[in-house]
Amino acid sequence: FRDESDARITRTYVKLGYRPTADTDLTVSYGYVKDRLLQAGSLPLSVEAFDRKANFTPGDFSRAESNRVTVTGRQGLPLGFSLNANGFYRHLNQELFTVSQPFFPGIPNPTTDSKITTESSGGTLQLSHEATPIGHKNTLVLGGEFTHNNYGTRFLSVTPPFGSSPALRSFGEDIVGLYAQDTVHLTTQLLLTAGLRYDHDQIGFLDNLNNANSGSKAYNRTTPRAGLTYLLTPGSSVYFNYSEGFRVPTFLELFSLGPFGSNPGLQPVHSRNYEFGFKSKLGTWGEGTLALFQADVKNEILFVCGNTATCGTSSFPANVNVDKTRRRGVETTLKAKYDEKLDAVVNYTYTDATFESDLTLNPFFFDAFGSTPYVEQVRKGSSFPLVPKHRLGVTGNYHPLPMWTVSVTGLYVSTQFHLNDEQNSQPRLPGYFTLGGRLAYSHAVPGGRLSGFLMINNVFDQHYSTSGIIAANNLTPAGAVERFVVPAPGIAFYGGLSYRFESF
Repeated sequence: FRDESDARITRTYVKLGYRPTADTDLTVSYGYVKDRLLQAGSLPLSVEAFDRKANFTPGDFSRAESNRVTVTGRQGLPLGFSLNANGFYRHLNQELFTVSQPFFPGIPNPTTDSKITTESSGGTLQLSHEATPIGHKNTLVLGGEFTHNNYGTRFLSVTPPFGSSPALRSFGEDIVGLYAQDTVHLTTQLLLTAGLRYDHDQIGFLDNLNNANSGSKAYNRTTPRAGLTYLLTPGSSVYFNYSEGFRVPTFLELFSLGPFGSNPGLQPVHSRNYEFGFKSKLGTWGEGTLALFQADVKNEILFVCGNTATCGTSSFPANVNVDKTRRRGVETTLKAKYDEKLDAVVNYTYTDATFESDLTLNPFFFDAFGSTPYVEQVRKGSSFPLVPKHRLGVTGNYHPLPMWTVSVTGLYVSTQFHLNDEQNSQPRLPGYFTLGGRLAYSHAVPGGRLSGFLMINNVFDQHYSTSGIIAANNLTPAGAVERFVVPAPGIAFYGGLSYRFESF
């Protein structure tokens, strides 16, 4: 709905399965996706107020072409064992072209053109065993996986009147993972799950712009997980889960800004995750769930820089590790069924995402054409941008006939801080509520099943924004820092029709 925006997407998917016996299942699939997207970016509030469809920096586009082949197999074995295996190959070409604001009025807009080629291959082998060694069911899973990735990037930044900056980089990665998990019924009511995973990630990279960034790194980590589930009644249970997470920096995080801001010294992200929950059937009419969760994260990767005190050796913006962050909250869902014609689902989530250590951020823009850097002093307890604390979703379904469903959906999202307002000092992005409707049809016809739908989003055509950022508006007389937002579409209509062949 924005000016100079467009989307063209082509998808093809083919899957062939062969099952010679009840214990053997083989499949091979091929997927192809090609797309070209022209996406309008964020708007200054001073522009959005009178023209929500405007495109402030027209010309942005992204395009991608992906080919993927996957082969899977499952073989049942004697004595309760089964073997699962899969292998894959993927080739992906991507291009991202971005138009930025001009540094000074009257000169051409800066542009960046990033081209990325990714080639990936690998596979997984997993052995499972089910038995009742002491009168209680026990499920053991042992597995391993391997992935090899090759990345190549070409980058060209053109910044009038300062000239252009090309870059060429390559990146190779070998990932090995080994895991084991056992689930045992200690009693008829108590269930224990315990697992362990080992990851090894070997990375080699070549930077033709700065040879100091070339080299290799290895990451290793063993992460545990465990959980207890207690069946209070046949229809209700209480559980507690603990797990640890481990994530290696991605290629785009290590080299995030083309010729600027490379940081091959990034550390992997670690997390400790806790969840306590309750599930229960509610008579014959519904069921409910309640979960309390917390994730303590160390070395989270965040784009923060512009000063050597934070970025180390780099004086340009770059991704760096943040010492401590946290997410915690509550999620609850209630499903209710009045009769065969009427049912509803209500879901509510409260999320508190905070920085747990002080830090200084210096996004790569300046107000008044560079006279004063925009610096944030973020204190422990500050909230993450673009994370609403409250989300409430309600869906009601009415089935006048078995083949027809009429649905009404409502979604409330609370206020959010803008990106680049990690210190929480600016007015928030307003919360919003939207209402939608859907009419669906599904009916068996000779040889298959015919399905279709009509859908309407944002019934009341409300004006709201889904995200926002604090940035400099270089087209103002003083290049003032202001709030930018991404407007959401107004009222919109969709429809679809499909036919599934179920016999020949």
